[in-house]
Amino acid sequence: MLVTLLKAWWLIDVNVKNFGENNDFLIKVEKKLKNNEVLISEIKSSLDKSLNETINYRRIESVGPKVSEELLKSGIISIILALLVMLFYIWFRFEWQFSIAAIIAIFHDVIITLGIFSLLSLEINLSIVAAVLTIVGYSMNDTVVIFDRV
Repeated sequence: MLVTLLKAWWLIDVNVKNFGENNDFLIKVEKKLKNNEVLISEIKSSLDKSLNETINYRRIESVGPKVSEELLKSGIISIILALLVMLFYIWFRFEWQFSIAAIIAIFHDVIITLGIFSLLSLEINLSIVAAVLTIVGYSMNDTVVIFDRV
């Protein structure tokens, strides 16, 4: 009932999770609307009316586009720095022909992964950045093992 009530405000995504005791809930709302204070007050009043109980709102947080932009920038910088450090290692460890192939392979893995997220319009958060860095690490490991064998 709570989710259908919250989706009435043209919200994109509503997640309601129970945590702690039976009466403790975490509500995450992704919205299209611009005015945050009006949305929060409408949600509070509507919940109070529909549930007919006093609700204790412990914390209300809002993540704006500035935080998302900083997260995106820091994620891209970390991926690029990890790739550059690995590329320098490959460049010095193997012959230059091998290093060019390794560079292309690592960039290919990262671009394909991020391309899939882009095509499916999936959210890129800190967990996804960590996963992409893990892909870079595994690709690097495979490259070093294969080139050592050659």
